[in-house]
Amino acid sequence: MTDTMSQEPPMDGRSMRSVRTRRSVIEAFLDLLNGGVESPTSRQIADRSGVSPSTIFRLFEDLDGMYVEAQRIQSERVADLLAPIPPVGTVAQRVERQVRARGRLYEKVAPIMRFQSRVTSGSPNAQENRAAANSFFRGQIATLFADELSAAPDGTLDMIDVFTSWEVWERLRSIQGMTVKQSERMVRAWVDAALDGSLR
Repeated sequence: MTDTMSQEPPMDGRSMRSVRTRRSVIEAFLDLLNGGVESPTSRQIADRSGVSPSTIFRLFEDLDGMYVEAQRIQSERVADLLAPIPPVGTVAQRVERQVRARGRLYEKVAPIMRFQSRVTSGSPNAQENRAAANSFFRGQIATLFADELSAAPDGTLDMIDVFTSWEVWERLRSIQGMTVKQSERMVRAWVDAALDGSLR
């Protein structure tokens, strides 16, 4: 089979406009969330994007479909914050860099994460996205502390995975009322304790 035959056909003008319009709607939705609107309405999204509500409903069959695209575009926006921490330096240095990076990421994605927990947490797509994210973050921890974990008791990776999770960060920030710095100190202390075995 030739390369020409295996290539996907180019999009026509209408398809390209549809893609751009969908993107505009999602960008408006994310901007509203990040601007403090907890649950943007179709009218607010329309006003922000310049796309009519009827067109928005035609482009997205349901909220779940829009949310899936929003997650993808949000990931593009925070791609630099998803980069793995190089596994070099002392344990303390790696812990500090990892916790700081997670904190910066969680602060950035907090609006859409809170929206998910309120509106779409029960949807199959949202659950699939969370499972993929959890696996990705757990893998980062396993790589960053591979040497230490190889000699650590069973369950150490599980503990660190929990301590550095979005759910714990959200509790510290929203329920405990801690500042970013206080939250970072708390998480660092837990991770340090898990790695040095003092939690056993």
